Amino acid sequence: LQRRWLQDNNFTELPPELFQDLKRLKELDLSSNEIGYLPPYIFKNITAVRLLKMDYNKIERLHEDQFQGLVELFELHLSENRIEALPDKIFEGVKDLKGLSIFGNKIQNVTSTTFSHARELRFLFMHYNLMAELPIGFFGLLPHIIRV
Repeated sequence: LQRRWLQDNNFTELPPELFQDLKRLKELDLSSNEIGYLPPYIFKNITAVRLLKMDYNKIERLHEDQFQGLVELFELHLSENRIEALPDKIFEGVKDLKGLSIFGNKIQNVTSTTFSHARELRFLFMHYNLMAELPIGFFGLLPHIIRV
């Protein structure tokens, strides 16, 4: 099993062990559900995932180590949720991330270290949040950025 499309199912929560036996999974789409909470290590066993879509849910909070172990992650979609903050180490261990979509959330600020582990980002969509400004030197941390 390499692709799992679980969008539009009205899921409100996910059991912590849901993906534990899907080690070869490459693409996971959980978009357009009612998910409000993600267990801390829910993705730890799906290390081969390259595309993770969780747009259009009700996610409010992400854990600092939410994406730890997703060493192959290339593209992450978290748009149109209710996320209020991005923990400083959220992208630690996700070194190949090229595309990140977090628009339409309630993010008020990011620090200069939020994206320090995502230096390979090419595309960053973070419009329609509550940020008034970005930290000084923000784009210096993202040397490969093409589109914001």
